Amino acid sequence: MNIEVLDMTGRLVFNDRLAATGGTTIQLALAGKLAAGSYMLRLSTDAQTHDQHIVIR
Repeated sequence: MNIEVLDMTGRLVFNDRLAATGGTTIQLALAGKLAAGSYMLRLSTDAQTHDQHIVIR
């Protein structure tokens, strides 16, 4: 699974690749790595992509 975090201008600010199977819980420690604000979290596999709006406080 590829994990990307993009700022609201579309710039990639975080990227990681993890081996994860269905039902796996993943925690991302982004506090302190990203400025407070709105971001787009993109999770993608070979089969699909899911985008989710997130807020860092």
